[in-house]
Amino acid sequence: MKLPFDRARLRERNLLDDIEEIEQAARLSPEERIRLCLTMSAEARALALAFAGQATMDEYDDVEEKARLWVAPLKASLHR
Repeated sequence: MKLPFDRARLRERNLLDDIEEIEQAARLSPEERIRLCLTMSAEARALALAFAGQATMDEYDDVEEKARLWVAPLKASLHR
């Protein structure tokens, strides 16, 4: 079966994108990098809280309960 796209061209395009991202990151000041890290951390936390039904990890001491609230919804989203 012939795929409707050229994998070699996709790999080349992805490599160019990666190089561009690396160059862009190198131009950031340390302050901008820290701000970006903090922003990404806040976004990741917001996403995790949304998956956990607004619960925080401190509310649950049981590892199985944490897995149920955090890992199961992520796995379910991957199988959609």
